[in-house]
Amino acid sequence: MSEYIVKIGFWLHASDGLSIEAASDAEAIAKAKPAAMRAMEDCAIPAHVEYDRRRQGMIS
Repeated sequence: MSEYIVKIGFWLHASDGLSIEAASDAEAIAKAKPAAMRAMEDCAIPAHVEYDRRRQGMIS
């Protein structure tokens, strides 16, 4: 009998927030983009995760 590895990816609705200081809206947007990328790469648990409603999934 063969052994198979099943990887399950799922998309949970999650949200988090961060604070930035900026002198203008344009500066806030410019600072928010890299800050959001760092937050998405972080392995910390987001502030809110909706466990009841998964939206999509995949099995590969």
